[in-house]
Amino acid sequence: MCNAVYGYNGWLGMATIGIDSNGHIDRGTAKVNDSYGWYWDDQEEKNHVMCQEVGHLFGLGHTSVDGTSQGTCMDYSSHPDSEWPNEHDYEQLADIYADLDSYNSYDDGTDDSTTDICNAPPGKGCNKNNGAVPMGVLLHSDHGHEIWAASRKDGGVWLHHVRLAPDDQ
Repeated sequence: MCNAVYGYNGWLGMATIGIDSNGHIDRGTAKVNDSYGWYWDDQEEKNHVMCQEVGHLFGLGHTSVDGTSQGTCMDYSSHPDSEWPNEHDYEQLADIYADLDSYNSYDDGTDDSTTDICNAPPGKGCNKNNGAVPMGVLLHSDHGHEIWAASRKDGGVWLHHVRLAPDDQ
């Protein structure tokens, strides 16, 4: 997890998730773009976006994208109650990771430590196939959010959850 000045590249936050060939999350990064400082004047909104990106890393999806509050950072509300995970999020995580005793996602028998995770917006940077992981194919787009997928060389897939920056600066 990190925040930095990534430039005016079109995204506020991005979660890049690595899923191995068995369907388990085995790595990921969550980033918040400080270039849009005017947007981050509200610390609660910065908390909300970072919490949502981290939630994606652990496998959580959005609870809504229509702006209504479900009292979780996994919704698309600007309500102060949507700054952190809620009980439902924790229940989902318990279900997702119930098989931890039977699966070790850290030991897949491969050494993929040199894989670079792309942090460029669609059509820029590593999406130009310069050796880094591309954004791939756009799977979903709505209400300031996109999901992209790209295949990994080990048979897995990269998923990129992108929170787009608003047009008004």
